[in-house]
Amino acid sequence: MKRFLVGDDVFEKILDGIPSPIFLVDDDVRIYGYNRAASELFGKEPEKVLKMGCGDALHCIQCAEGKNGCGETDACKKCIIRNLVNETCSSGDIQRNKGRFKVIKNSRVEEIYLIVTTAPLKYKNNLFALVTLEDITELVELKGLLPICAKCKKIRDDEGYWEKIEKYIHDRTDARFTHSICPDCAKELYPF
Repeated sequence: MKRFLVGDDVFEKILDGIPSPIFLVDDDVRIYGYNRAASELFGKEPEKVLKMGCGDALHCIQCAEGKNGCGETDACKKCIIRNLVNETCSSGDIQRNKGRFKVIKNSRVEEIYLIVTTAPLKYKNNLFALVTLEDITELVELKGLLPICAKCKKIRDDEGYWEKIEKYIHDRTDARFTHSICPDCAKELYPF
């Protein structure tokens, strides 16, 4: 938000301290500011995203289909970010919803799940929206159906490889495991 909030150091520090990406956008979802977490999404030159469409900055695959990028395709009419920003700007209320996006990341198309929150912000007689993105992809993936072997309990990953359930969960959540024995197995292993 550095260029937008010139001289408002406290507000800038508060936004930069929030670990979720936050954008300040106009009613056409053009970026006018962003916090530190958002700048990490943009790569080496984050300042180039100013006045760029949010979908372009986030590398939404739908943007590539339109001549002028973000906001120009039929899919943009269904975009959760665009719709929530429009709702916030017209109603003046905070909006929150979850959605699925396909983005280009590391030269691959990836599907991400986000909770999007938009809040109205009036600044120098102009109406903007603060857009906060919370990535819930890991939660959605863990909540979905996992192919698991009926005998050994290994999990099949997205590439078709089978791995121990402990490794699968650890790689996606950083959870660590400790081993123990449940009461039923204890009775079977150590009958008294």
